[in-house]
Amino acid sequence: MKFWGRFGASALLVMATVFITATVTACGTEDAAVADTASTDGTVDGSDAADGSDATDGTDSSDGAITCDDSGADDDYAVVFGQRYRLPGQDDFDLYMMRPQQAYPVQKLTELSLKDDGATCKLGCEVDDLLRFIAVTIEQAPGTGGYTIQLGRFNSCLEAKVEKGTKYEGIAHLVFAGDYLYYSQQLPGCTGASCQFSITRVDLNNTADKKLIVPAFPPDDDDDWKRGDTIYGGFFRVSPDGESIVLLSPTIRSQRVYFWTKGALSEVDYLCEAPQGGSCIGAGSLYDDEDPIAISPDSKTVVLFSVSTAAMRIHKYSTENPADKSSSTLLNVLQLGSDYRQLACAAREAWQPVSVVGQPTFTQDGSQLLFIGQADCDENQKPMSNIYRVDMTDVGDLTPIDEGELVNLTNNPEGDIPDNKVISTFTLSPDGKRILFSATPNLGQNYRPFTGTNDARPMSDTELYKMSACGGEAEQITNDVAYAAFRPRVLPIPDASGCGKVPLPVVE
Repeated sequence: MKFWGRFGASALLVMATVFITATVTACGTEDAAVADTASTDGTVDGSDAADGSDATDGTDSSDGAITCDDSGADDDYAVVFGQRYRLPGQDDFDLYMMRPQQAYPVQKLTELSLKDDGATCKLGCEVDDLLRFIAVTIEQAPGTGGYTIQLGRFNSCLEAKVEKGTKYEGIAHLVFAGDYLYYSQQLPGCTGASCQFSITRVDLNNTADKKLIVPAFPPDDDDDWKRGDTIYGGFFRVSPDGESIVLLSPTIRSQRVYFWTKGALSEVDYLCEAPQGGSCIGAGSLYDDEDPIAISPDSKTVVLFSVSTAAMRIHKYSTENPADKSSSTLLNVLQLGSDYRQLACAAREAWQPVSVVGQPTFTQDGSQLLFIGQADCDENQKPMSNIYRVDMTDVGDLTPIDEGELVNLTNNPEGDIPDNKVISTFTLSPDGKRILFSATPNLGQNYRPFTGTNDARPMSDTELYKMSACGGEAEQITNDVAYAAFRPRVLPIPDASGCGKVPLPVVE
């Protein structure tokens, strides 16, 4: 079910069945953000999709650097998120919308109108960043491991109506970007683990206008593809301007980085610790096509996190000049040996994460990068989990990222306590002053601190928080014991004046 991690990081995604977070992993396993991640929450980037970043790539942000303001006076925007019923055996799932204030009444976006058309969000839904379009997963596509998607639109009353003539089968991953829908499909005839995928772009204003922009990826001349070693599964990232796509072609030992820019596909980097005879030797699974990627708001800079045999690194690339590339080390284990997965926890200092969860994001001016870092170093307790910030001038300067350059914005304590909030996805407010994120709750009913020791919610539930983009105390803004809330996305408050509605009125 890796599919759930493949929906668009720049779109507003929430899924309903499986919670898989794209993770640069330190210990050979995927991130366990909450105790019931194997079969519950259903988003990530970071998808989540699986639950990250998308968590975003900065496309839902306005221009300007981070500013510090704790007043909340400018919180005039909508938060869209998913809610999943937490009781076993239930599959109630929908998209909801609210203002970013504690206990603000949520509004359901998807249930009734979709059910009237015979479609629900039970298997997953994704919307664009202006609440114009929605993609509804209606069934698993036979034979490809992908899914069948039906496209719909929101009307002037914010009701989602599916369009029965716009159905796409065998979808591995999709992204809304501007007025376009991008999706990948596995090429027919593949029966093994190494397959090729195509990427198509649909003009949402004229869905009959479909263009095959990447006919086959990995490309036919990819040496790893020719040897049958690639494990690409259909994931890709789209730049804010829609003119570039970033794709990763991994094997268990290497990673090829490709850009599709202005209609041409080119390889820009080959990450391999031990090249030999035209291939990469070594053992262990270090790379994935969902390794965390961020694209700057001006679409000119790409950042990639990777874990190699001995280090976790940040790589920086230029979409305008692919030869312009550099990297910096976040954590190195060479002083202890050369097996990152086994040695990272022993090698780290207290300020260092050992893995990156979901998808990172740039600030609005592109000067700084935010990401979720974890250190899951004790299998008997919750992982350490925080949102970090690093200045882009410190990335790629040929020196390791040191303690003074890595800013911990959340400063969560460690241990099996409610205040250790295990973070799964985050995004920035439109003005760049707030971080909104999903994490395990630290407040119980009536927004009061948990008092008992037997409550499972701080271990398994997820709720929404907001905090200053400059760090400080985080405020839990949702709290429903029956539902898990996750994968927040922000957008302008929509206009439903055409049918007399006032979406998200100010509550005195």
